Amino acid sequence: MIEDAQKILPPFMKSNTLYVPVSMLPRMGINYNWSQGTLQLTWNEMSAKVLHPVYTTEAGHITFSSLVQKGYGDVYLMHSMGLGGMTGIPDSKGPKATDKLIKIGNREFSRVEVSVDLRPGPNPLQIHSNDYPSADIIVNRIVKDPSLIPIRYTHDTYADSLVFMEPTQGYLRVKAGEAIEISGSVFTENTQSLGLELTRFQNRDYQISGNRTVVQINENREFSGSIAINEPGSYLINILKLSRDVFGRGETPRYISEKRAEIAVEVLPKGSK
Repeated sequence: MIEDAQKILPPFMKSNTLYVPVSMLPRMGINYNWSQGTLQLTWNEMSAKVLHPVYTTEAGHITFSSLVQKGYGDVYLMHSMGLGGMTGIPDSKGPKATDKLIKIGNREFSRVEVSVDLRPGPNPLQIHSNDYPSADIIVNRIVKDPSLIPIRYTHDTYADSLVFMEPTQGYLRVKAGEAIEISGSVFTENTQSLGLELTRFQNRDYQISGNRTVVQINENREFSGSIAINEPGSYLINILKLSRDVFGRGETPRYISEKRAEIAVEVLPKGSK
């Protein structure tokens, strides 16, 4: 088995043409069959398309529908975790076998309705399928009064164990380089420290920006820290529960992190009003 694997050539370019091993084709949605010296390729030409890939709203919660071609399989609405990558939204699976089909030309579609809560600023979403191409959507939520936006918790139950003194709102507009103070109390005995992980919206998702700030919790279960953002843009300050990695080695502590809350930040250029 190992000797055979070593004989498989890696992909390579020649005369502006990419050559790949046949064994890699299923990863691109192409199935193959080799029989009596003939290679047969089969694939599905279904695709996912979005009529409005960028959308702007002032609403904090939206419901929209998509048409999914018959035979496409299960699709899910995914949203950004705020730390890079997507996760599924519960109860977004569809279409159902009982849904009424809609005919467009010679094709049949089912209507799938999905709902999602929106954070301030950009919201990367995705109509996702495990078998076929996915479609990306960016919904920009406009907020006129940031003071009305509460801090966003990953789960509602975390609001009882993690309380903020600063800031008291979940959306901030600050100037580049301005320090953002973050303080509060933690009411769980097994939490010894928190992490402040900054992510910036770029390349259609939130990507980690800079190093994580570790904030210790004192004997009164209080914490206090700050973070400054030097470049204008849309950011999230992710508040993480840190647990010491008991299997970590070396002098530098290693932590296992779990996101508990987030604060959206719009960073304006220096000197702006």
